[in-house]
Amino acid sequence: MSARANAPTRAPTRAHRRAPRPRATSSPSSSSIAYADVVRERVDALLATRAQKQKQLLVAVAGPPGGGKSTLAEAVRDAYNARRGRPDACVVVPMDGFHYSLEELDARPDALELRRRRGAPWTFDAHAFAKCVRELRERGFGDVPTFDHATHDPEPGGLRVVLANEVLLVEGNYVLLPESPWGDLVRDGTYDETWFVDTDLEEAKRRVIERHMRVGRSEAEARDRAETNDGLNAALVIEQSRGLADVLIPCVRM
Repeated sequence: MSARANAPTRAPTRAHRRAPRPRATSSPSSSSIAYADVVRERVDALLATRAQKQKQLLVAVAGPPGGGKSTLAEAVRDAYNARRGRPDACVVVPMDGFHYSLEELDARPDALELRRRRGAPWTFDAHAFAKCVRELRERGFGDVPTFDHATHDPEPGGLRVVLANEVLLVEGNYVLLPESPWGDLVRDGTYDETWFVDTDLEEAKRRVIERHMRVGRSEAEARDRAETNDGLNAALVIEQSRGLADVLIPCVRM
């Protein structure tokens, strides 16, 4: 399920429920929203949808780097599983396992630029990601690569999805990009629902800078990385993906 494709060219207390696929509207201020309330509402909605559809749900969870989408997906997973009384009712399927490996990047003539911009859309095997998600939709089970932060490379088969998983939260920066093959999954109805964590660009960059500094980078280096890579990726995601989401989830300080 994680077979690689050839490298692609660059080619307010409630979440705001949107009508199918119009351009996004502004979300209400989230300054007073409790994070637990946001999570609880998402779990309530998933339980209601699951009861109605009686099938395994695939939900895309997108947002900019530093937007809080991974934290939200993990919190929703844990709360959903607690409500269901099962540790495997909901799982997070991360897009990060579809990074091209460092070895693959180094084999390219533009290896230095690819390493510098690692995390940009063209540094992921988007075709393998789309193939994997479609197979999960069709079969309900399979092996999914994850990302090993110790080796900075994908780990084949790091996650096993099984039929007993009721909800798959497919989480990543680019899962709602309109360009193919990312956007094909939205257009062909592969996902039952699409969410966007509605974090503005400056807040996303602030969080990314803090993240870089927590792993030992200087403030200057952290700011440089945010401006020359993460911030560019965040701007792209906010501009192109926000308007494709069924649900805009307000940014909440955690």
